[in-house]
Amino acid sequence: MRLSLRFIIPLGVALAAVAYGVIPLVDQLTLKWFVRDLDIRATLIANTMQESLGALLPGSSRIKVQRYLNRTTQDERLLAVGYCDARRVLTYKMPALPAEIKCAPVRGASRGILIASAAMSLSLVSIFGNALRIRSARR
Repeated sequence: MRLSLRFIIPLGVALAAVAYGVIPLVDQLTLKWFVRDLDIRATLIANTMQESLGALLPGSSRIKVQRYLNRTTQDERLLAVGYCDARRVLTYKMPALPAEIKCAPVRGASRGILIASAAMSLSLVSIFGNALRIRSARR
């Protein structure tokens, strides 16, 4: 019994130390996977919306475009969508899109932001040469 405790206790301590040391690595890998998944979803949504939105924007009323954008946010993982025109003016936006989000040049990368003490991931996707902002899920 003593021999087994001499082996089991140090083994447990060693395993706990390794697990404690690996936690930051696993956390970082999980965060990268999560952000990449949101980027893929945002690109998929933007590519899907491009044709319909292209048909709606030139001649449709603002209400029709707003309804179309409202329908895109029915998924719980998508918080809000905004559309920036060629002049970088936020022409259409969802009510859930925070006021701090402004139109900026698309750099092809997502970024984490902190708004009102909530961490969120923001994906910027370009369609028609303009930026379609897709507000992704909360973390």
